[in-house]
Amino acid sequence: NNEAIRIVGALQDITEIKKNQEKLIQSEENYKNMFSNNPTPMWTYDMENRSFTMVNDAALHLYGYTREEFIKLDLFAIRVEEDHEKLREHLKSKAFLEDQNISHEWTHLKKDKTPIIVDVVSHPLLINGRRSRLVAIKDITQNKKNRQEILAQNQRLREIAQISSHETRKPLASILGLVNLFDKENPANPLNKEIVQYLEITANELDTVVHNIVKKTWLESEASSAFRPE
Repeated sequence: NNEAIRIVGALQDITEIKKNQEKLIQSEENYKNMFSNNPTPMWTYDMENRSFTMVNDAALHLYGYTREEFIKLDLFAIRVEEDHEKLREHLKSKAFLEDQNISHEWTHLKKDKTPIIVDVVSHPLLINGRRSRLVAIKDITQNKKNRQEILAQNQRLREIAQISSHETRKPLASILGLVNLFDKENPANPLNKEIVQYLEITANELDTVVHNIVKKTWLESEASSAFRPE
């Protein structure tokens, strides 16, 4: 008569399911904490629209943005204009499209438009079912400057070596040749007076070369002191 007189029930033990859900939640929480507190600048971005989805504190500190400002940016906003075409080609590359791990060197821009040279490593991952990438940044600006300074320093050292090996050889050879011409058996020989005059001229040339070497060595020493970290 359309009146319920019995209830049929069923039970399912979902203890393990709940435990696994709790583990997953905890794992995600641990991952977020690891990401947020990581000293390496990091972010994630959506591979379809190139927009940022997460950014950690280290990246915000490096680039000078607030979290709200950074999330509104995309990959092109933090790069110098001349790298935009290079980035477009990179986003169409085989490695990128096949979700491979990628390492590349780029010139990025801080919020105040200061350029920095960074080593970028990115890994593919899914975020809420969307193809994304996790990016880790290493600022190598100072390393590049140091390398350029070392190259310049080596060039200056080569110049000093060239002066030492070539420019000193000429006056020294002249002096040795004049000494061999000197008439030691007959000091009164009129030719000796002329030889002494040439020796004086050549010695002055050698003195000038030595002064140039000392000057360049001093400048190199000063440059090296300025380059040396405190």
